[in-house]
Amino acid sequence: MNPWWLTMLGGLLGSAHCVGMCGGFAAVIGLNTRSTLGNLRAQLVYSCGRLMSYATLGAIAGFAGQRISHSAPAFLNIPAVFCLIAGVFLV
Repeated sequence: MNPWWLTMLGGLLGSAHCVGMCGGFAAVIGLNTRSTLGNLRAQLVYSCGRLMSYATLGAIAGFAGQRISHSAPAFLNIPAVFCLIAGVFLV
């Protein structure tokens, strides 16, 4: 059980990654719109699409992990290995 401030700190430190990776896309989206409402709409569509793609990929990975872990007891450590691999790629 992590204290709440560690969770907040992790989110704050992780936001630098989001600004670096997605900030350029978000800035370019608003260049062609002349109105604030049009810019807001474009940003909202971009953010919803990004979140839905992350949620879909997470659901697929979760479903695959559940199927692997329940298919054979010998594969119980495979989700842990996938988590370690994902952690290495995120760094």
